[in-house]
Amino acid sequence: MRTTTLLALGAAIVVAACSDDQSSSPTSPRTSNRSAAPASAVSASSGPSANGKPVDQVGFTKITKVVGPELEIPNANHSGTSTATCPVGTTLVGGGHIFTHFSAGASPPWISTSADDSKNGWLIYVYNYEINAGQFAIEAIAYCAS
Repeated sequence: MRTTTLLALGAAIVVAACSDDQSSSPTSPRTSNRSAAPASAVSASSGPSANGKPVDQVGFTKITKVVGPELEIPNANHSGTSTATCPVGTTLVGGGHIFTHFSAGASPPWISTSADDSKNGWLIYVYNYEINAGQFAIEAIAYCAS
């Protein structure tokens, strides 16, 4: 019986401590003189539009994938570059590459460079100098934001 009473008393204390009516900080003369922010300091927000985007959206809203020209590397001892350039009015935000026409069982080519070309595009430089290297093609990919 004593355990049940202690549990009930403990639960009552927890409920009282967690109630929303009570202030969790002590009051002092400094904190009691606070005034609400003037109406001019509160900015009006029109909320999201019907499609869920904020109406005051700032920044990029669209990502476009641009694929560069396909570069054929015929066999061993060949190298080359493919570049995908973002259209005017967009900004490069990332990039990569796609291998195509790769021969199964052949030694994979080396990617020497996969980076921003400093001209709003993505550059891929590959070389195929491995023994047993086969034919393949590669395309650079640029992700452009507007």
